[in-house]
This record gives sequence, structure tokens and C-alpha cells, in this order.
Amino acid sequence: MWPWIETNKGTLIKITEIEAISVTKDVDVKKYRVLIRTRGGGKYTYALFDLKEEAQKELLRLAETIARIEEQTLERA
Repeated sequence: MWPWIETNKGTLIKITEIEAISVTKDVDVKKYRVLIRTRGGGKYTYALFDLKEEAQKELLRLAETIARIEEQTLERA
């Protein structure tokens, strides 16, 4: 895993600073939206198509991993 997510506009977000990632599908425009919240309280909302291709894949992978962990945590409770 690489340490930064870079948008096409050049914004860098350090992976280790990410606190939460949410990926949702916007049915009106048929595109995905990504909300990234960082530990410093920063919030970044990007349409998935605004992120470089590598970042798109990495964010989707991270979101899937987070969802699996949340699911396992609920099963154990």
C-alpha cells in the first residue's frame, strides 16, 4: 500500500491520517462519491472520477476491508 492518495487536482491525503472512508453511489448521476475524514478533523469529498485511477482502486479496497471488519465486529457482539 502506498502512503498517499492523490487527486487529479494534486491534493495529497496521507493514508495513515485517514480515520474514515465512505463510498456511496449517487443514483442520479450514476457515479460514486467518496468521503474521506482525516484525524485532524479534515473532510474531503470527491467524486470518484476526480481521483487518479490508482487512488480509486485503493479507496474501494480500503472501503471493502473496513466493511468486512465492521461486519465481523457486529457478528462477535
